[in-house]
Amino acid sequence: MMSRPSPCVLVVGHLPPPSHGATAMGQLLKEALEALQVEFTFIDKAFSREIGEVGTASSRKIARAVGILAQIALLCVTRRPSLCVYFVAAAKMPLLFDFAAILLLRCLGITLAPYLHGTGYSRIAGGSWLWARLLGWVFRSSRKVVVIGHALKEDLSRWVSEERFEVVHNAIHDDATLSNHRSSGGKKTVLYLSNLQPSKGAFEFILAAERILEVRQDARFVLAGGARHSEYVERLRRRVESRGYSENIVFAGAVYGEEKLDLLARADVFVFPSLHEAFGLVNLEAMRAGVPVVASKRGAIPEIVLDGETGYLVEPADATEIADRVLGLLDDPDLRARMGAAGRARFEAEFEFSSFRERWAEVLSAAVGLSGCSADDRGSVGAEYDEVDR
Repeated sequence: MMSRPSPCVLVVGHLPPPSHGATAMGQLLKEALEALQVEFTFIDKAFSREIGEVGTASSRKIARAVGILAQIALLCVTRRPSLCVYFVAAAKMPLLFDFAAILLLRCLGITLAPYLHGTGYSRIAGGSWLWARLLGWVFRSSRKVVVIGHALKEDLSRWVSEERFEVVHNAIHDDATLSNHRSSGGKKTVLYLSNLQPSKGAFEFILAAERILEVRQDARFVLAGGARHSEYVERLRRRVESRGYSENIVFAGAVYGEEKLDLLARADVFVFPSLHEAFGLVNLEAMRAGVPVVASKRGAIPEIVLDGETGYLVEPADATEIADRVLGLLDDPDLRARMGAAGRARFEAEFEFSSFRERWAEVLSAAVGLSGCSADDRGSVGAEYDEVDR
């Protein structure tokens, strides 16, 4: 019996669940490699199945870590991938595992291309010389370093030269089922769509809503998203109730699938006042739906939202500035329509799946030349893909 051909690419990353930026891009990268007819194996290194488990330690996670390392070793010894695209964490606890896995890959002679979805590496390195040495070892010895925005390069500039960076913006699929359900009359809907946690700016959204409701009552503010800390959400609810805004500021809870698409289709303005953000995938979802975006000047968001063209960029802690920008959009239906259409056009041109797929084709070509990976080399076999079970 003939042995199976070696994969050209090993991906060690995240797949849903839970659903967040890194897992969404793991799924999209898998689809891109399939579309490019690249042979690959995807090892899912996720330790959490729910958002609430992220950042916690357990014996199950330790056993899971040992199992993943064994899978990586077996795969590399038996199938010799020419490149490993590795999702490197931006927090200390998961970074410890990543160092162990990357050391294993190095010992086995595998070329590495870290794929980064967060920021804070310089801050971590500043904490001790050991962290600085470990991070320097990972990034200085990598063939390419893939980041999700130009703004993230500065965090790594002490270790990575400009020519070794590859920028691949996050993307999402277009959705032919999207339709505009916005009403020309009645209350206008202002939507917040993210996890309800302090770093995502849920409190700032409520502060801005309160300022807007002081001058006009024909607006409805919807907070949609799951909660990692129920106490925080209860404090937000109590504040809204104590000020008598329960009918105008509503909590929709976690939304997925058709329910999320329906909320976006009904929204007149989308607000994303995240205090700390690398990219903000929800901005793309709003632009896809033709909704003008008011978002924070953080991370790569200014590479997504064009200030004054597809929406506005604001300081996330400035509720007055957020309120003023939202009010300007609520007061001017032509401006909303123009910015929404511009956002939709920008999404189609820059952030749809096809753009993501083509950028990864360029990255793989630059990293390893995709030697032996073209569809022509395999005749009619097509893409070969293995996903290692969780």
